[in-house]
Amino acid sequence: AVVPRPRPANRGVAALSTYLPEEAIEHAAPNEAVASLPILVQHGTADPQIAIDRAQQSRDLLLVMGAQPDYREYPMHHQIGAASLGDLSRWLEGILDLPPGR
Repeated sequence: AVVPRPRPANRGVAALSTYLPEEAIEHAAPNEAVASLPILVQHGTADPQIAIDRAQQSRDLLLVMGAQPDYREYPMHHQIGAASLGDLSRWLEGILDLPPGR
């Protein structure tokens, strides 16, 4: 019989064109759970809805909390472009232990 290995409840966080709210900034502190969590942050440099500096501030906050986010900027607006989709797909394959190109 195949016995499935236990999986953590959260395998990772993909944050696409978003930011951490002010409340998170006020309570930021090193956090062991956050430090061990794979985090992908993607943001468009021309995003008219959420300015790129908010994404950069969120990245910096994650670093303060002990995380090592995979932070990526793309020449796009508030969207998912081909390059960001490809990077997201590869990141998901990695954290979900899937073979590439599945």
